[in-house]
Amino acid sequence: MMDNKEFKNILRIYLDKNGFIYKNKCFYKYTNDLIVVVDLQKSNYQNSFYINYAFFVKDIYNGVEYPRTNLGDIRGRFVYNSSGAVLDYFSLDSLSQNEFRDSLEDNINTVLRPVIEGGLIKYSELFPKAIFTATKKLQLYLRCDE
Repeated sequence: MMDNKEFKNILRIYLDKNGFIYKNKCFYKYTNDLIVVVDLQKSNYQNSFYINYAFFVKDIYNGVEYPRTNLGDIRGRFVYNSSGAVLDYFSLDSLSQNEFRDSLEDNINTVLRPVIEGGLIKYSELFPKAIFTATKKLQLYLRCDE
C-alpha cells in the first residue's frame, strides 16, 4: 500500500531517469519529431490514479512547448497487470512500491521508449487500431506524408 506522495515520487524518479522534465503538472520529453507528455489523473471513485500519455507531432503544433495530454494526437494510459487482469488505473490501496516500479518500467519500455526511438510508426505497429483514435489533424498530416 502506498500514499499519494510515495506514488508521485516513484513516478517522478522513473520519468526523470528516462529524460522527462516536469513542468505545469506534466512530464515532457522532446524528440526531433515528437513531444511526449505524461500526466496523472486522480480517480473520483477510488483511491487510485490513471497515468495518461500523449504524443504530439511537432510539425502540427508548431511552437507549442507544453501541450496537455487530453489534446494529444495519439493518447493512451499506462496499464497494470493485477492477478491476471489488465487495469488502466493504479490502486494505492493494493499496489506495492515494487509492483508499481515494475509496472512503470514495463510501460516505459514497451510503450514510450519504442515511440521515442522509432517515431509514431512504431506506436502504430504496437497498437494497430490506434489510428482510429488519432486526432483528425494527425490523420490529415499522415495522408500528406504518403
